[in-house]
Amino acid sequence: VHTRPSELPLSPSLPVRSDQCQLPRNQGSCSKELQHFYYDPEEKKCISFVYHGCEGNSNNFPTRELCEKACGKISKGTEEACCIEVPAVVRLESQQTPPRGPLETFSRPPFRLGTHLPLIQPLLHWQLFPLSPKAIQKYSFSVRLTFLLSCTPSFPTEVCKLPADPGRCLAYSEQYYYNWNTKKCETFVYGMCNGNGNRFATKLECQMVCGEFGKEQA
Repeated sequence: VHTRPSELPLSPSLPVRSDQCQLPRNQGSCSKELQHFYYDPEEKKCISFVYHGCEGNSNNFPTRELCEKACGKISKGTEEACCIEVPAVVRLESQQTPPRGPLETFSRPPFRLGTHLPLIQPLLHWQLFPLSPKAIQKYSFSVRLTFLLSCTPSFPTEVCKLPADPGRCLAYSEQYYYNWNTKKCETFVYGMCNGNGNRFATKLECQMVCGEFGKEQA
């Protein structure tokens, strides 16, 4: 009896790439009920999930120990600081006196060039900031866009190809995502936790970030 490649167990001896640990949880197919672990880059820890035994992706480990050994140290010491001068941007938008204070510091994962699969967790992802999702909304679109343009050498096109992901929570927030099939920015309901980076607060933001990628592939 030959085992299909999709059913082969993941080998803990294989080297693990850091972008592998950024992949979303995937329960796979088939009908088995196996307790496995995956690395959650937002929580920065290994979390258990039910794996159905076939397919899935490589962010999948049979034990917590193997998951932590492979991915647990990736998030430590790899974040870089990126600063943008928020008052300078605010001054362009309003005649009001800009707030005083130090530069705002935003934290982002390093962008790895030369890999076939860029980091799936996007660089434009408000949950990566040291601010709550609600707090980041006080900043204008141009401030958020300035962060994107100033702090990322390029935006991975794979992010714009991701499907709309409502996340695991049940809140209601209308957001935009780029539909790679229709080449349009469309609305979806976001539950306010988890999800992926193909998510934008405004349609214009979505178009400016992902629209050019779609035109190149049209």
